[in-house]
Amino acid sequence: MQIIIQPASVPTVQELNDTVTGLQALVNGVKDFSVSLSIEQRSSSYKMGAKRYAYAKTAERIAKQYINVMPRQFDDTHFTQNINLIDALQAIQLLIDQLGEQIDDTLMAARIDAMTYTKQVHDSLRLANTTDPSFDTPLRDLDDFNTRATAEDTTTPVPTKAATPTV
Repeated sequence: MQIIIQPASVPTVQELNDTVTGLQALVNGVKDFSVSLSIEQRSSSYKMGAKRYAYAKTAERIAKQYINVMPRQFDDTHFTQNINLIDALQAIQLLIDQLGEQIDDTLMAARIDAMTYTKQVHDSLRLANTTDPSFDTPLRDLDDFNTRATAEDTTTPVPTKAATPTV
């Protein structure tokens, strides 16, 4: 039996709850300034692709140098705030992506370990049941659940990320 996550490294329930609370506070903080776009805004507005960021940064710098030829309604301060927001959100997105990868791997390891323990329990009950019929009920419960779970696994596609196989 190989366990991937060592027992000493498993966080306590309180530590996990604190993590969830911290993440919820982050979500609530982002809600204060986040925007929800309409379908029309998503489809018909100018969009900045990954290679257009430098173009926008250059336009911001040049706009400040030549503010006297910009239209009256042009707000160079707001433009700079917008570029700063992009910088901050891209940094946040990178951290979230890294966190997602760490969580995916750790979740997969925890699932592998849980199934290792599950198999050990099932096999131990099956072996004990050969000499003591009092294990019939828990063994039947596990067998029935495993049969239902196996049937569901083969009939219901599980939504997963492309690089994350399910366990």
